[in-house]
Amino acid sequence: MKNSETQLFTESHTRDILTGEKREMFDRSMDIRQNNQEKGREITRMRYHNNKDELMKKRKDGIDDTKLATDETVKVIEKKQNCLEAWLDRNNDDHGVLKR
Repeated sequence: MKNSETQLFTESHTRDILTGEKREMFDRSMDIRQNNQEKGREITRMRYHNNKDELMKKRKDGIDDTKLATDETVKVIEKKQNCLEAWLDRNNDDHGVLKR
């Protein structure tokens, strides 16, 4: 009987020690998870809220490209307009030559 009492004491003692170790491991694990989660949030916040320089650069590039395309289109339109006006001036019948 003495032997079984010692065994029960040892089993419960070991169980208490293991439970304590398990609690410590769980607490450390939860601290690491919480720390990782906070760092993940910070990274996400920095990624989405600190990209103003990149967005401004992309917008400026887009605006510049659009402005260049617009300027080229305006040049083509002005050239065609000048050709049309010259043709109209040349073929204008101000003097009534065609009516005679």
